[in-house]
Amino acid sequence: MSDKNNIDLKILENANDDMLSAMSSKYSPLDDEAANRIFAISKRKYKMRKYGRDFSTADEVTGVDVYMKPKWYKPVKAAVICLITLGGIGIGAAFIKNFRSKNIITEAPDPSVVSVENTSGTDEGLHGGSYKLTDYKTITEFDGLSRLIQLDDNRYMGIGVLLNEQKEYIYSISSDFSDIKRKELSLPDEVAAADDNIGAYSITPGGDIAVLYSIFDDNGVKMPVGSDESFDYSSFYENRRTSYGICFYNKDGSVKSFSLLNNFEECVEDPDNFYVSSFAQVSDDYAVIADTYGELMLCNRDGRLERISSPVDSSSGIISYMVFAPDGTPYLACRYNPNSDYLKTMLEVFSFDPEKKIFGTPVLSINISGQSDFSMIMNGFGDYIMLYSDNSYLYGIKADGTKEMLLNWYDADAQPMQVVSAGNGEFYGYGGNYYENKSCIVYKLVRRNAEEAADIKTVNVGIINNNFSAEKIFNEFNKSQDKYRVNVINYYDLYVEQNGGSSEQPKNANESYDQHNKMEKLLQLDIVSGKAPDMIISSSRDTIELLGSKGFFADLYSFMDNDPDINRQTIAQNVLKALESKDGKLYSIAPSFGLSTIGIKSKYLNHENWTIREMMDIYDKADAIHKYDGLSKTEMLRILLEGQTDLVDIENAQCHFDSPDFIDMLKFCDRFVMEVDKPDKFSDGEAAIQTYYTNKAYWIPNDEDLASLIHFETDNQISWEKSATFGGEDFTFAGYPTSNGKGGKLDISTRFAISETSKVKEGAWELLKTFFDYSKSSNHYVYGLPALKNELEKRLDKEMKLNDLNNGEVVESKKTKLGTVQYPLTQDERDDLERYVLSCDTLANQLDYDAQSICYEEADAFFNGEKTAEEAANMMQVRISLLVSEKN
Repeated sequence: MSDKNNIDLKILENANDDMLSAMSSKYSPLDDEAANRIFAISKRKYKMRKYGRDFSTADEVTGVDVYMKPKWYKPVKAAVICLITLGGIGIGAAFIKNFRSKNIITEAPDPSVVSVENTSGTDEGLHGGSYKLTDYKTITEFDGLSRLIQLDDNRYMGIGVLLNEQKEYIYSISSDFSDIKRKELSLPDEVAAADDNIGAYSITPGGDIAVLYSIFDDNGVKMPVGSDESFDYSSFYENRRTSYGICFYNKDGSVKSFSLLNNFEECVEDPDNFYVSSFAQVSDDYAVIADTYGELMLCNRDGRLERISSPVDSSSGIISYMVFAPDGTPYLACRYNPNSDYLKTMLEVFSFDPEKKIFGTPVLSINISGQSDFSMIMNGFGDYIMLYSDNSYLYGIKADGTKEMLLNWYDADAQPMQVVSAGNGEFYGYGGNYYENKSCIVYKLVRRNAEEAADIKTVNVGIINNNFSAEKIFNEFNKSQDKYRVNVINYYDLYVEQNGGSSEQPKNANESYDQHNKMEKLLQLDIVSGKAPDMIISSSRDTIELLGSKGFFADLYSFMDNDPDINRQTIAQNVLKALESKDGKLYSIAPSFGLSTIGIKSKYLNHENWTIREMMDIYDKADAIHKYDGLSKTEMLRILLEGQTDLVDIENAQCHFDSPDFIDMLKFCDRFVMEVDKPDKFSDGEAAIQTYYTNKAYWIPNDEDLASLIHFETDNQISWEKSATFGGEDFTFAGYPTSNGKGGKLDISTRFAISETSKVKEGAWELLKTFFDYSKSSNHYVYGLPALKNELEKRLDKEMKLNDLNNGEVVESKKTKLGTVQYPLTQDERDDLERYVLSCDTLANQLDYDAQSICYEEADAFFNGEKTAEEAANMMQVRISLLVSEKN
């Protein structure tokens, strides 16, 4: 492997924010396949916790886990923790791509800036004078650019990262980027004599340079270039001795002054775990150091450290960094959780007087609760003391705290990135998620002319805020053609507005479901009141199926019948059938799906699909000592409810909870224990929990338990289920117990629909089709099994190859921690799996939260002996029928 792929993690030891941002954005930590696999596993584990633990959950047990951690797990884990901890400016966004939503500004918003209007089919969302993103120049002098500073003479100075050297350097850059030269800095004698060193750089608008050096004494031992399994890395770092020094430089790069930090041990609370979050020269004689614990220290040119009190609670997850006004005035930006409330996150900016060592009142205060990335505060220019970017807009902030919206990122076909003024009302941009070509590109944000904007039509997309954003897909769609552009209506933002600007996160599952339902209802109200977005991205059955049956959504077959790529022949028939309405129309589509089913050893059941009575009979006859104590009554009910497609017919407002099969299902669940007897984390400890789940992983292989819930989404999963879950024995896809032979269920979490009243249906359809591009790493709506036939066939072909997760190589077999051997599927097994997948054409999890809550409440009364199964079922029938009738 090349040295470039074996990055020495010592570069992270005191790396600054911008260097880490450049590194993380340029080199993705996971390839797309791995990211999709982790997404699918995370999604499956979420479902386990939501619907109750699987019949068998060996894949949650670290002691019995086929998905073994690769050998590089620990250093990468440490690096990721370091990156997240040090993420003062935007590192989180680079590692957790596109986990975005709009920030909420605490001051009264200007309606012209942040209000959302339905402008379907109009050009109100784009006008002459708005910006567009253009590729300006590909940089060859370095691999990544960070912390670009505009100097007083209109040149720039920035930090370039050279990954092959694992170093960063300061570069002087002309105003048009035609002249880029490395700034040569003389090393102080103590630094030059060290075994190694890392510098944290500071550049001021006046061109002053200061460096905080980490100076390493390794007793002459040299770390090998690249990866060397024979080298003792742990011993190397344990024996490393580190000291620190501060150097102020003259304009020509010569040393003005250098001093070791002479009171480091007494000033730093934990010297062995000292990591610099940010470093900035704030005057001729002082620099501010922020560590990853939120502590602030003022360091003078003599190397004397002095703690200064943070303007916010430093025990509340604070991340601090400095920015500069055009005149060089320093400001401290702090991201923190007030009063240690980790459900609330604030971003505040304070002026700082280094001579008096005091902070002023907040110039800017922004509630960014619930955001998974870090909003950006950047150096100012002209009349703006600083710039602030959220996920939608770039603002200029003036000295009095007022703000002006400078550009709309969506209008610019761009994602948020760091910018500097390019003059003439234009900006240079760098950073952001624009690194597919693995080159360092400087972008330019330039004004659109009126003619360019005149003929562009807006496609409004309604979304409910979620972690897997479509922002980048929308931007790519905007840039790919000049007829339409996307405007996002995020109902999370509207929900926050209606709740007084509070964006605090739900504290439990009930609050989360309640919040999501309220957002869906805002979307539904817009739809029924004639203000429907052109395209809807929703996970709500009520929104899609009920409103579709009322004529609010277009029949997608009308588009598919005239489309050469996405049509009735290219989409898997089971997906179309599962999503069709009762009258054969297609009001929504999904680019991917998961398969949810129940597996049992073939010696117990030799045919696919079983009824609840067959399931009960098999459990009656089986001598499995743990068949009823691995799940509680309620957990089993949650699992079985997931597979009951016909309990509620929302289109016709009918329910079937009083059927004999459902009553039998309640009685079967009552056989299980009221509460599973398992170790408690606090009273019994982690070791006892590990032992419990390790033993539980052997229950089915040893015939002590019977069935396992299977969510088929990840590669090699079916062969793993056979080898690990079922101990190497043949197993049958029994499916969920049903009376119609449709036990295997499609798990489709997100659907796409087009409004019947949209004036830009064709544009909405073209946008919808982009979500069927499985090659895009930005398409987080693709997981599990593709809905396109040819892609599904290729995905199933992967089951005939077994990959070693340590190195990605194809292997003939793998030994599981159960002692069994995993083999890839044969061609016949693969073909039979395809047959089964395509035979599953009904949807899982068709009960909404309100209906589920009623089921659990009434079933609990039965489980506690307060009602009979018949009485509980009848109450469900009455109450849920009223609920469905009301919604209908």
